[in-house]
Amino acid sequence: MTVVVADACPVILLAKLDRLSLIREVFPGSILVPTSVRRELLHDAILSEELRRIQAFLKHCRVEAVRISSHSASALSLADRHVLSLAKRHPQSLVLTDDRLVRRVALAEGLTVAGPLGVIIRASRSRILTQTEALQAVDKLVTQHQLRISVSLYQEAIGQIRTPRLASLPGSVA
Repeated sequence: MTVVVADACPVILLAKLDRLSLIREVFPGSILVPTSVRRELLHDAILSEELRRIQAFLKHCRVEAVRISSHSASALSLADRHVLSLAKRHPQSLVLTDDRLVRRVALAEGLTVAGPLGVIIRASRSRILTQTEALQAVDKLVTQHQLRISVSLYQEAIGQIRTPRLASLPGSVA
């Protein structure tokens, strides 16, 4: 069983697709959300339908307060530092984020990371999503929901969905 520590953006993006259930299906186990991330998820700018999906998702999560030194200087936001701190407390946890800097720090600290693309790829490999559903989800993330990724990462994700194989980056699942 996996412990997933969720950052806000992947949750919001999967809510936009109405695919939040994929997190629990792909990574059975506990889903932890720092209180700072919960605040980001429930802010007023979220559309009502997405907010309803996020609220329902949060009922299946364990929201935890995280304390870190207020003197710790970092290029990361407070919520990002909380995600990493919480993940380090749980051996074998997975950090769910699409933030490039958070991913780099997590990988450097020996943590496993995944983003919304990784969730979709794993759902396709597990046959939770059909290949067509997974390809459509990736396209929607990029074209309708402004997921900013490189062309090479987009092509790699599409390739992994069309020809399932092991993730090419150690510790990363896209």
